[in-house]
Amino acid sequence: MIEGVFYMETSDGVLDDAFMECSVKQDVDLKTEGTSATGNCVIVLSPKDNAFGSFECRGSETACRGRFTLNGGTGEFKGLQGGSEFFIRSPMRQLAEGITDGDDVVVPNGMALFRNLEYNMDGED
Repeated sequence: MIEGVFYMETSDGVLDDAFMECSVKQDVDLKTEGTSATGNCVIVLSPKDNAFGSFECRGSETACRGRFTLNGGTGEFKGLQGGSEFFIRSPMRQLAEGITDGDDVVVPNGMALFRNLEYNMDGED
């Protein structure tokens, strides 16, 4: 799981200050030091207003770059569409060494950066 506060650089949109939680499946190849990950996310503004997104990325043992896609929501986010390129950084390798397939890993620190996130509601520009 990835979770934390979701901030936007400007405060002009409804996604400016919300909570984000993503379920993530990440594969780490300790020999090549490569990684790939997929995830499904919910961005919570209120109990009735939730945005949904998903991502895929590839990268090194400490960073993963890819595409984040917004694909719907509830309440204020009904019909939400959009996305951006994004970057995740975490100390996954240090935690992944020595675990077996299927073990859960908890990463206490990290960050995700969504570059030029664009979105619209129900086809609006």
